[in-house]
Amino acid sequence: MINKTVYAAGSTFTVPVNATPQAVEFGTQSPEVVVSAPNARRYIRCGVLISLQETEFQHPSTLTLRLRRTNNTIGVIANTTTAVSLNTSNSGDSDSGLSNTEFMVELPPVSFMTTATGNDHIQLEASLDVAPQYGDVKIVDAWMILEQA
Repeated sequence: MINKTVYAAGSTFTVPVNATPQAVEFGTQSPEVVVSAPNARRYIRCGVLISLQETEFQHPSTLTLRLRRTNNTIGVIANTTTAVSLNTSNSGDSDSGLSNTEFMVELPPVSFMTTATGNDHIQLEASLDVAPQYGDVKIVDAWMILEQA
């Protein structure tokens, strides 16, 4: 049974170059859910659409995505961290590598237990470990689905 479905809306999110993933924020509606039930087992699924427009990497980069509880017992939700290798060649050919590409990434679906107080806030976070030589890595769409266990 699906409890909640959240889709991102508003402007796209440019993934920051940072050692620690940052909250994905779209402006109007960010991919975040609030689980109100205390001590309840829930399944959560999440996916994003990544856009690399005129993006070129001189060195391999890793895009990290994860889900994080931002209140109560703060921390990354176990087994949600996903690493995506972004490797492009720097051959001077505009059609080489991943430039001008869009692709979907789904985080592994997980089961987790809410805290004793409930009202757990779950958000999507993202980061890059190496900046692209040209362009940006953008999340242009995102969704989360929360289900009862």
